[in-house]
Parts: sequence; C-alpha cells; structure tokens
Amino acid sequence: TGSTANWRSVFIALGLLGLLFSLTMFLLVPEPARRAPVVEAAEPRGQATLWVRRHSRFFAPHILASGLVAAALVAITAWTPARIARDFGWSEGRIAIGLGVSLLLSGPLGVTMAGLAAGALQSRGANLGHMTVGLVALALTLPTAALAPLCERPEPAILLTSLALAGLSGALAVAPAPLVTHAPGPIRGRLTGVYLMAVSLIGYGGGAWAPGQLSDWLGRGHLGAAISATAASAVAGSMILASLARYAAERAWPQKAN
Repeated sequence: TGSTANWRSVFIALGLLGLLFSLTMFLLVPEPARRAPVVEAAEPRGQATLWVRRHSRFFAPHILASGLVAAALVAITAWTPARIARDFGWSEGRIAIGLGVSLLLSGPLGVTMAGLAAGALQSRGANLGHMTVGLVALALTLPTAALAPLCERPEPAILLTSLALAGLSGALAVAPAPLVTHAPGPIRGRLTGVYLMAVSLIGYGGGAWAPGQLSDWLGRGHLGAAISATAASAVAGSMILASLARYAAERAWPQKAN
C-alpha cells in the first residue's frame, strides 16, 4: 500500500543518511594517535571468576542497572509508535517521520553530551565520572520517560520522548566505561562480553515484553500508561542500582574515586 511504501521509504532514507554520515566521519575525521602497543599476559585460569566474586557488589548491580536502562529505551522506542497510532490516529508515514527524526537526533546527541561530560570530569581526576554522568542523566530522564507516554497531544509526546531517548542513550553509552577502567586487561574483553549479553537480554526481553503485558492487564486504551509505568519504574530502579554500584566502586577503588 501507499502508506507502507512511505513508511519504508522514510527508514531507507534515514539509513542512507546514516551511511553517508559514517562515510564522512571515516574520510574526514583523523585516527587518534596511538600509544605504543602493550603486550598483555594471557589470562590466568579463573581470574575473571575471581574478579567478579571480589567485586560482585559493583558488578551485579551495575549490570542490572544498565539492563534496566536498556529496557526503558526499548519500551519507549518499541511501543510509542503503536501508542501514537492508536491515540492520535497518525499514519505509519507520519509516525516514521516524527519519531524517525527524533531518534536520528536525540540518540547521538545524548551519547555525545554524556561522553563530553564524562571526559571533562575524568580530565579533572574524577575516574568515576562516567558513573556520575550516568546517574545525572537518569535523574533528568525520569520525568520525561514518565510523562511522554501520558501526553494528550502528539507534539509534546514526541518532544518528551526525544528528551527521554537522549538521556537513556547517554546513560547507556557511558555505562561500560567502569569495566574498561578498573578491570584487569587480560579479562576485560570477557567481562565486557558478559556485560553486553546480560544487558541485551534484560533490555530487549523485558523492555519489549512488559508494556504489552501491562497494557493487557490494564485494559484497552491504557497503552500509554503501560509504557509510562514500565519506563519510569525501569529508570527509577536503575538509579537505585547504579547508586549501589557506584558506592561499591568507591570502596573498591578509593584512590580512583572522585
């Protein structure tokens, strides 16, 4: 149909813009200067398991916090189009343009701002600055994530959704930094792999499933409330867990805490 063709053409156009942007960055942005290569020793048997046990009060809540951030991000991006179509009668093409542009702008903007803020803190000696930035981003995101799905007009809903996506993207972007900073080199890759697998399972599983189940329980016409409850509870839970992880990191690496 025509509306389906318009919906597809918008995402094809956005994909082509992304490829053009990537090619531009590849051709125009110089590769940063590299330090002399460091040859790391092979991982001693069981070192990763020992490290996780020793720092479980940091590692476990940090993974769960990041997973909840991903769940909130997935819940909003996966279910907001259906909510706008049901509540405001927007066509697929109009939704694709409105949300597509917000995704194209808000996600990279949030990641860039979070990275710059974390880098500024770290340059001042705050080696837990990434965790601080993540907590601030979540605190700023909580009201927008809760209110965006409840807006009674589409324009404020998309604006608040964009702000929520920026904050969630920024918080998720800086989350792996503590592992890279504090984990020993030989086990860093393995720990990062475990982290990414767990975050993906929690985020894509819970974030996509919870709003639909909650909407069925609340009844027809309450999809916005289901998205709001899922996103807000995920962000709030993530803030609590991230605070616990940061407290554990301060105790584990006091000489590196800000």
